[in-house]
Amino acid sequence: MLVAHGNQAIQPASVTQSLVYNVVGTNAPTGYHRLIKSHEDHGVPLTLHVTPTLASALQWADNPAVHPVNTAWPNNDGPALNRRIAGLVANGKIDLIGSTFADHVPKYFQPEFNLANKQLADEFLTGIYGSVSSNIFWAPERVLDDESLVTIRNMGYTYVF
Repeated sequence: MLVAHGNQAIQPASVTQSLVYNVVGTNAPTGYHRLIKSHEDHGVPLTLHVTPTLASALQWADNPAVHPVNTAWPNNDGPALNRRIAGLVANGKIDLIGSTFADHVPKYFQPEFNLANKQLADEFLTGIYGSVSSNIFWAPERVLDDESLVTIRNMGYTYVF
């Protein structure tokens, strides 16, 4: 199984578009599209951790050059990538791991904040992708100790990456 982690700050659309699809010189294009294309081309199981900040940045990284909606792939349109991921989630081809909104480290925050943050993250991710795991959690920056695991369990998660 391939697990990919994505967390980016909300940035100008041009910056986010270059994260989706970017050609530098004569090299093959790089970016998030390659992960999705590799998954589709090779049938490798894929689990994604996408923070709501990244999902939102992608949603707002609309590329007017590909509109009206261009169904050709690849392109550097963030909403097109989000739609592609949502379709794969809906078809059971990709699983999304639960997240905090911007990858904050839960053990350093009050339980009420963590639960509200989890709920907001779930709302954003479900709104964009259709579903997100309520059992599996991506531990931000892999900061794990006994206190962290108890805090994550108290947020309702059973498993941690």
